[in-house]
Amino acid sequence: MKSYSEFMEYIKENVTDYLPEEFEKEEISIQQVVKNNDMVLDGLMIFSHGSHVSPAIYLNPLYEQYKEGKDLDEIVSNIADAYIENIEPVVNREFQAQLEDLGNYEIVKDYIFPKLVNLEKNSIRLQDAPYTQREDLAVTYYIKVLGNSYSMSSLMITNFLMGKYGVTLEELHALAMENLEQLSPVVCVSLMDTAEEVIADGLSEREGLSDEEAREHAEEIISNGGMEMYYLSNEFKINGAVCIINEKVQQMVADQVGGDYYILPSSVHEVIIVPKRVNASPRELTDMVNAVNAKCVSEDEYLSDNIYQYDAKEHKFSRCVPERNLKKNLELDLEPVADVQEEKNTLQSELPEQSHEPMKHSGKIH
Repeated sequence: MKSYSEFMEYIKENVTDYLPEEFEKEEISIQQVVKNNDMVLDGLMIFSHGSHVSPAIYLNPLYEQYKEGKDLDEIVSNIADAYIENIEPVVNREFQAQLEDLGNYEIVKDYIFPKLVNLEKNSIRLQDAPYTQREDLAVTYYIKVLGNSYSMSSLMITNFLMGKYGVTLEELHALAMENLEQLSPVVCVSLMDTAEEVIADGLSEREGLSDEEAREHAEEIISNGGMEMYYLSNEFKINGAVCIINEKVQQMVADQVGGDYYILPSSVHEVIIVPKRVNASPRELTDMVNAVNAKCVSEDEYLSDNIYQYDAKEHKFSRCVPERNLKKNLELDLEPVADVQEEKNTLQSELPEQSHEPMKHSGKIH
């Protein structure tokens, strides 16, 4: 079995054997890319002649497949297929963002949009990028290059670019939020309605029930278990969690669910809305988020272990601290000064990314 470095070198040297003849003279390189939550991945870049961008095909997860027994040449072949599938929209995209245009604010301003990430876990990426803090989260800013229901390509705005644009952070944030609805329309749907539809279809197929009978049975199943929840994202289902930071969306959700609500960070792609009128415990919801994060959410899609809340009357988004933590904090406040100081001492012991990044391709490309 090859080591990881040998694996990367083999792919780099052999991938052109699986590409059409027209791609034989492409420039091939492997570059380290800092992704969300400061994950460092090795991206295979295949640059077409005269092009400054390439799909980034990340080799780290492919090496795991190789270690599990997948044939190496099959992996190389799949990489070539993925490149061919994704290079065409890079070359023929509606918005051909040439490197010399990135600093032109008038050209890119209508394509600037936000993403939401965990502040602490992105300390490296955020060193050279503008961001707006919202509780323990950070709103970052990107230029959309390509997007459809299957993929999203974007370039992160750095402090250098923001300086060239001559805008303030507040102006950049306002513009990104204004563009949000046009570039990635918001979707907020009841999980109960969605689940009911899926269950009804299954009953109709398995039990031979009519559509009406299947829906009645599904409605009964849903009503007997599970709390009322809503799914909030964008129509692409890519980096849609940021929708909840938009003030218009916050109020729209309040109108839809009938008042105040909790926000559960499912991933960077979506959040789950739970109306406060269902009387769910913040501790219960926090434990639910933590359990899902631990078992189901990949490291690069993780958003937060905390939950949030929206006050419809005050129009306020804030972090929700479970009661148990509040009691613990109160106890700490009542400790002697010496003990508190002792605990405190113990606790204290330039270019944007330029790769086209298809988001969905059989788990090989992000």
